[in-house]
Amino acid sequence: MPEANLEELKERIDHHLEDLQRAQKQLQKPSTLSFVDRRDLTTRAAKSVTELQEHRAALDGKSDGDEGLTELLAEIEAALDRSDKVLSKSGTGQGKGLQRTAGGSNRGGAGHSTRAAGSSQTRPPDRRGGE
Repeated sequence: MPEANLEELKERIDHHLEDLQRAQKQLQKPSTLSFVDRRDLTTRAAKSVTELQEHRAALDGKSDGDEGLTELLAEIEAALDRSDKVLSKSGTGQGKGLQRTAGGSNRGGAGHSTRAAGSSQTRPPDRRGGE
């Protein structure tokens, strides 16, 4: 593997690390995910960060002629795949998972009504018969 590919791999690892750290921050906030799911994903993201940081450190001293490089590269690819799964389930980074829409957006569909612009939400006074 040429040195340029090793540099590209380091950049991919760095990008995944940034995405995982962003996902960890996002998972601390309330969302459409349950508390248990957020806690599980946060734990998995932390493990992925630690694993990728270790692989990144191991990759720093390597060159294309070193022994065990192919094994290390296979481990790194597996770690990147695991981090992709965490990111896709958390809905951050890769943009594959659950995504929240802006609040107040009208999604249409059954049961949703739209109001005319400028319509009042106040009720008119109740009218009673003459006493």
